[in-house]
Amino acid sequence: MQKFLAAAFAGLALLMAPACATSAGEVSAKEVKIIEPGEIFSLVEWPAEGDDALRAAGWGDKIAEVKSHVGENSAWPPSLKDGETRHFGAETIKTYRTEEVARFQYFKQDVVLLRVPAAKNRHMGKDWQLDTDFFILIGRAGIARS
Repeated sequence: MQKFLAAAFAGLALLMAPACATSAGEVSAKEVKIIEPGEIFSLVEWPAEGDDALRAAGWGDKIAEVKSHVGENSAWPPSLKDGETRHFGAETIKTYRTEEVARFQYFKQDVVLLRVPAAKNRHMGKDWQLDTDFFILIGRAGIARS
């Protein structure tokens, strides 16, 4: 009887779990690892394709939040905003815990929008974190699935 109940609950959990999006522009709940910080876009001129990708990913109501928290001219942690510190802190950047939000084309380059959840990055030094989530736009070659 216990095996039957365990199997029934496992099946129910599968049915209730949200589907994982895999196509471009849709949310992927998967954590990703930054492997090449040099692929980060620091000066972001947010494109219409980004808005479209966020809408397709179910983040349409968060477009303004993303735009205000992506790039060095926005609400980024002080060390990430500073180009020199960012360059010499590449190994530190690799320790961010990030989640993929959307994929799209940015000036004809394949990019991934990452969310850096504040709650998952308390291990970062004070100047590398915020009290709120922020976002990183990075070339696809700059990440690996965790």
